[in-house]
Amino acid sequence: MRPSRVSGAPPIDFFSVEVIAWPADSASVGPWPPTLAPEPGCQFDCISVDSATKHADAWGGVTARTEVGLASGGVAGLRRRPVMVAGWVISNDRRGFAQGWAANAVTLDTLRQALRTVQVTP
Repeated sequence: MRPSRVSGAPPIDFFSVEVIAWPADSASVGPWPPTLAPEPGCQFDCISVDSATKHADAWGGVTARTEVGLASGGVAGLRRRPVMVAGWVISNDRRGFAQGWAANAVTLDTLRQALRTVQVTP
């Protein structure tokens, strides 16, 4: 479950993987495929991301789009924190969504490797 609002210092490392109903749960994710770019109309709670890279990954044989970058700002008060977001289509009405941040960028590489072992059937 994704945290809605972080109070105090953010966790050092955070990672979540979800299967969401599509389009019923689309409002909780935003545009598809998920991106690190701020949503239009975002104001004080937005994060800015630099050094972002996009990857085509494969989770259990399904193509996933992953973005990794360094985030600053937002409600969590991130400061050049390594972050990632990934999305993949499981079926017409189910999608996979992963997000996380870490103290060290290499941790996100490890998480991407772990995601390659995820198996979800339609």
